[in-house]
Amino acid sequence: MVKAIIFDFFGVICPDLHEVWTTKHHLPASIYDEIGRDVDLGRAPEEAYLEMLSRKSGLPTTQIRDELDREVVINHALMELIKKLKKDYKIGLLSDASASVLNTIIDEQDLRKYFDVIGVSSMIRSTKPHPASYKFVLERLMVVPPEAVFIDDNPANVSGAKKIGMKGILFTGMESLKRELEQLGI
Repeated sequence: MVKAIIFDFFGVICPDLHEVWTTKHHLPASIYDEIGRDVDLGRAPEEAYLEMLSRKSGLPTTQIRDELDREVVINHALMELIKKLKKDYKIGLLSDASASVLNTIIDEQDLRKYFDVIGVSSMIRSTKPHPASYKFVLERLMVVPPEAVFIDDNPANVSGAKKIGMKGILFTGMESLKRELEQLGI
């Protein structure tokens, strides 16, 4: 029986800011690998990521931060669904991100009220699909893996959740998400 639903943030609730920005500036998304993982794990500050983008694009870090901030668009239809789900399920958020960036977005967009638990990789010091990431949120929601559904736009992260016994849904859009939740009896 499902007791909790855990959502990814970037690529599900909000666009993947890095992907959107690098596409706009005709840069390969793979440049994230240079420093992004260290930022996600809390081993490097967000400023290091902005400095790397500045070196690659020739743009000042302040402009890059402003451009990234302008790309924050919350999927309000999904937030309405989460609001409804919260009546019957525990709701978690698990994101590979800089805690300062994610918390700023969550607070500026008034999203904290939707989640019972928020897990951020830079605070957990573990990124998806490592089991420790999922377990961090599961423990705080006080559920075991078979009682949780994990929703992410990255197939590897969905697979990682399934490997530890969670149900997983690959997010491709609202209609397919609703169908898949319904198939799980949600």
